[in-house]
Amino acid sequence: MVRTSITMSQDYYDTIKNYALKLNKTFSQAISELAIAKVNEIEQTELLDFLQNNCSFASADEQAEFDNMDLNLEDTKGKEIIISK
Repeated sequence: MVRTSITMSQDYYDTIKNYALKLNKTFSQAISELAIAKVNEIEQTELLDFLQNNCSFASADEQAEFDNMDLNLEDTKGKEIIISK
């Protein structure tokens, strides 16, 4: 565990404290959980933006190839390969 100190307005404190009480959590628990949820949300959004801006969908021909493959998407077996120099 890490202990830290933050500064905020009384209004922010009151809002977060009241929210924490509704959840039966401490102020610190609420801050921690809200902060990590927001970070994860932003990282997921950034990943989505990156993929949308830098990766294209399969062409119609490629998609037809995928559609014709006998793929079992429920099968999670696989092999680990190691590539070394």
